[in-house]
Amino acid sequence: MTAVLVLLGLALEALLVAAIFAAARNERLRLASLLKAAPDPGALKEALAALPEAEQQIAGRLVEAAQGKGSIDEVLVQAVVVSTTETFAPRLPLRILSAAGLVSMAFAPMIYGALQAAGGIAETAELTRRAHKAAAYVEWQTRLEGPFSALRDACRGTGLLLVGLALLSALAWWLRRPEVREARFVRALLLLASRLRPGQQLPVGARLAELIAPDRGLGRPIVASVLWVASCTLGWMFLQQTAEVRAANGHQPTFDVWPGEQRRPITPGPDLTLPKAPAGAPLDERSRPTLEIGKESVRLQQVPLAELSSGALPDPWEPEFEGQRALLNQYSRPLEVNLLADENATWATVKTVLSRLVTTLEVQRYYLVVDRRVRFGTKEAHLQGALPLQLGHPDRAPALRLVVSPQGVAIGNEPSINFGRPEWPLTLRERLRREPGLIEEDRGPLELEILPGSSYRTIVSVLTAADSACLGQSDCGLPGQGFSFVIRP
Repeated sequence: MTAVLVLLGLALEALLVAAIFAAARNERLRLASLLKAAPDPGALKEALAALPEAEQQIAGRLVEAAQGKGSIDEVLVQAVVVSTTETFAPRLPLRILSAAGLVSMAFAPMIYGALQAAGGIAETAELTRRAHKAAAYVEWQTRLEGPFSALRDACRGTGLLLVGLALLSALAWWLRRPEVREARFVRALLLLASRLRPGQQLPVGARLAELIAPDRGLGRPIVASVLWVASCTLGWMFLQQTAEVRAANGHQPTFDVWPGEQRRPITPGPDLTLPKAPAGAPLDERSRPTLEIGKESVRLQQVPLAELSSGALPDPWEPEFEGQRALLNQYSRPLEVNLLADENATWATVKTVLSRLVTTLEVQRYYLVVDRRVRFGTKEAHLQGALPLQLGHPDRAPALRLVVSPQGVAIGNEPSINFGRPEWPLTLRERLRREPGLIEEDRGPLELEILPGSSYRTIVSVLTAADSACLGQSDCGLPGQGFSFVIRP
């Protein structure tokens, strides 16, 4: 629609340019025909009839006086004076309506774009009224990009139409402004008088015409050019001063929202490398015990639970947990545990350990700790985030089911998103955004169905891709959309 409005505006301006040239040409032809017909009374009468009514009366009186025997100098003076009082411009109501119409035409694309953007804002505000904060942010960022891009294009269209309107005004000022038309008509009267009475001196009329002739010098155009250059220079200086802001707007936003003392509250063991992910909220290690699953051992609050062989638990593995029970008594119930697992840990080992702690120590929820690397300007922050995961039957009905396999992830019964495609995290995030009810604050958890052969790194990648509030692949620093995840036994 914006393109249609711009094209219609350009077409109207092109028609007005043609109309201005045609009107100026017709006026010159009428006056030239009047002068050419001066020796022939019949042709002169036809030429007078072709003039506008006001000009016809003025020129007609001059012709009648010239056809008599008296001096026409006095009649010429009166004709010149009357010409200066005659309004060569259109009537005031017509000028007001024309100006209003042209301004409305020029600003129509921008007005339409602003209305569309306002509609997008109202629609997004209603959609995110009960949304989780991070989910609301994602919706605002993604939904408003289109309307505001259209608004930017609409403003460019309005700018283009305003440039055309300025050129149109300059052309009208050059060819059709009242002073020019008046000077053209007065000159025609002088030439007509000289041709009707060849050889007669017209000192008063000629002198008066010189005195009242409008200024057609270069003074005002030069002043206007200087002001235009000065305005362009000031605009360029403003753009130079705001260059850094505009450059920052051209990059994906990042947010320093982590509490300073909680950026990396837990130090992993030497045999443990946390998976890297662009999601996860800040965690407080003082409120929860820590479970570590490294390359060589499993530890709860630094107390060994098992030694691992090639990432696998001993068979059989029957831990007593007597020492750990006393350590866990200081933590409030229901019990929640921070999980630090090596990025190359097998899901079979991780699930076995988590399930044993659920049944033996009544752990209610785990927080999967991930490594986050966020760039703030020229600096890089090294953070830790946590993703909530529950094993067992959830307290609330799941909002959605994700099926994770070694090859990909599927939402319910939809086609699987293949892990072999680099953009799969963005695809998963976009599909989840289209699911009704997922942006609401009181939504249920996302249920995971883990198929055999899936790795712990793959599962963490799925969780972070679903939870991330960043718009691109890089880590923007937002905590996440606040999803909780559940795996049924």
